[in-house]
Amino acid sequence: MSAEWKQPCWNVIAEPGGPITCALTCCFPCITYGINVSKIGDAKDEVMCSGNFTSACCLYCCIAGVGCPCVVHIPTRKYIRKKYGVKAPEHGIIEDVLMTWCCSCCAIIQDYNEIGAGEGNGAGTIFSDLQSAKETATGDVKKHAKAANSAIEAFAKKDVSEEKNDGDDKGDGIKDNEDNNHDSSNNNDKNKDDTDKCPADDNKGTS
Repeated sequence: MSAEWKQPCWNVIAEPGGPITCALTCCFPCITYGINVSKIGDAKDEVMCSGNFTSACCLYCCIAGVGCPCVVHIPTRKYIRKKYGVKAPEHGIIEDVLMTWCCSCCAIIQDYNEIGAGEGNGAGTIFSDLQSAKETATGDVKKHAKAANSAIEAFAKKDVSEEKNDGDDKGDGIKDNEDNNHDSSNNNDKNKDDTDKCPADDNKGTS
């Protein structure tokens, strides 16, 4: 049987989130949203970046930056309602749009409190959630930085190899030119010798 939300959207300092979650969400809504999404990892087909704090946080930040946080928040809110038995809004999708667009921070805090209540979390859980989020984000940054460094090193090695091949080709070209010049010089010397011999041969024939 469906029930109401554990906390109304206007009660932004309610537990288990409390004033800390309220302050955090008002300043950095993407962080609390990322924490919420990281806790619903079983929503792979319904919520974007489900179970991944870093991706969800970055996604919400980018989408909210262009003024459309409702695009990613509505599916999350729908899944939370389904998972924790919260009844659908009276005015349907319109209410979801207004909540996630015009009152996004209140909706994120309400989501956090609903998930926390469903998991049996008590007051102060936000601190452990933030620590977990920090560790996850740090690990993701290190992983991507390592991948980026590997790609840069591979590109640098490829570039050096191409420069070496170009240098070898250039060296071969210079050597070929030197050989051609040497052959040309030999031919010129031979022609000169032949020219020098011709008058002597003509004089000998005349006498």
